[in-house]
Amino acid sequence: MGKISKEKSIGQNAILNLVRTLMLILFPLLTFPYISKVLQVENIGKINYSQSIVSYFSLIASLGITSYAIREGSRIKNNNVKLNKFVNEIFSINIYSTLLAYSLLFIAIFFIGKFREYWLLMLIQSFSIIFTTISVDWINVIFEDYFYITIRSIIIQIFSLILMYVFVKNPCDYYLYEIISVCCNGLVSVLNLMRVKKYCKIKLCKRIDFKRHIRPILILFYNNLAVSIYVSSDTTMLGWMVGAYYVGLYAVAVKIYSIIKQLIGSIYSVITARMSLYYAEGKTNEFKTLLSSVINIIIFISIPATFGILFTANEIVIELSDTTYEPSSVALRILALAFFFAILGGVLASCVNLPLKREKNNLLATVISAMLNIILNLFLIPKYKQNGAAFTTFLAELSVSLILLYGLRDHYDLFNFKEMKVNITKCLISSSPMFLTDYISRYLLHLKGIKYLSIMVILSASTYFGMNVLLKNQCIILSIKEIFKTKKTGGINESA
Repeated sequence: MGKISKEKSIGQNAILNLVRTLMLILFPLLTFPYISKVLQVENIGKINYSQSIVSYFSLIASLGITSYAIREGSRIKNNNVKLNKFVNEIFSINIYSTLLAYSLLFIAIFFIGKFREYWLLMLIQSFSIIFTTISVDWINVIFEDYFYITIRSIIIQIFSLILMYVFVKNPCDYYLYEIISVCCNGLVSVLNLMRVKKYCKIKLCKRIDFKRHIRPILILFYNNLAVSIYVSSDTTMLGWMVGAYYVGLYAVAVKIYSIIKQLIGSIYSVITARMSLYYAEGKTNEFKTLLSSVINIIIFISIPATFGILFTANEIVIELSDTTYEPSSVALRILALAFFFAILGGVLASCVNLPLKREKNNLLATVISAMLNIILNLFLIPKYKQNGAAFTTFLAELSVSLILLYGLRDHYDLFNFKEMKVNITKCLISSSPMFLTDYISRYLLHLKGIKYLSIMVILSASTYFGMNVLLKNQCIILSIKEIFKTKKTGGINESA
């Protein structure tokens, strides 16, 4: 029997996900200055280098399962029989891939001498692989359960914060720091397993329809691998070619860059499931309107974020760590130029190509960018070290967005380019007062450190919003109204 259900507001989901991301950002902001000073540059470099290695094996374990599961699960979430079968097949595939990942990791540690130097760190960090697998957090995303995801994240982050301040006291505690991080991830996994029982029963399958699942999963995996290569290869190659010290410097710039990118990305990450549903149901107008709204909001946020980082990079680095990390401010400025292109690429890949089942376009873009990144790293890292790594990341993000945009040339009707152009122009004009704000704060008032940052944030945000109002930037108002709409939709809930 059909039943009418109320769709969760995308705006509410976006706010919940934004709150969760803010918490994920706030706690590192609280801990990172402390951790970076206590553990020091060399040990921070060791942690990030070993994490970059383990991340490749995490990719093998996860394959392209999360993206595939969210897309396909969102299409059948109102059919209990199909959903249960789908979830258990995907979970079983994930268990097998996790066993393969651990086997390859242990072989790598045993045979590669450079890895043996970090074997204990890598072993500790590898527990996150199995925790991610059994977490099945993609089920919560399929059902847009962002309230639970947000509350869970806040509680675990508070617990993690307390443990770090209590137990991490000196440079040799970097092993303990990683144990705390991994154990908190394990707690998240346990809570998730308890939660998803309300949606479906998780169990291993004896019979799996590999023919149906494996091809799209592998395409998404190759895409994720290519993304990881151009994201993590900088850290890996820095550690290999010039040492852990420069990895430590680069880690600060990447941390700040990742935090802001994650914050902006939280806005569009909640709509992948909804976009997949709209496309599956042939709701082209809803698809186009939602896509346009999200892109306009991201433009509105990413442009001033880029300018803000360009002006305040030096102060941000020092305030979040200390003066020993100051050389990383140049790398941060370079990475700031990548914000807009990184977010645009994420929207095109997750919110357009994935629902349209054009994963091959994502794969092509990321493979080309990964190759470009690695080749340029070989030439730039030895001479420019962390700054060279940052520049190759910028080029990789730029190339991904341009290739993805070109690949969608037969679907340009999905985009309102005229509206986007107007929005970009008005946001650039509205960001221009930051030049004056920086001059007044730095050279007339002679402000430094946290005082300078506070004035810059307050005055820049005020003038930016004020200028957009004066310029009558209707794109933002209409976009916000659109994502907060809640509609009635029909859904058939079938049970065995």
